[in-house]
Amino acid sequence: MAFYLVLAWFLPSLIYFLYFYFDLYYFCFYTFKKCFYLF
Repeated sequence: MAFYLVLAWFLPSLIYFLYFYFDLYYFCFYTFKKCFYLF
């Protein structure tokens, strides 16, 4: 039972972390592209 509770806590945290990481990555890439386009 404890294993499922840990899994239920860990899985959404991992998904949110990956979503935040990729969101940050794409934001930086978009900003770089924008800066590159402006210059």
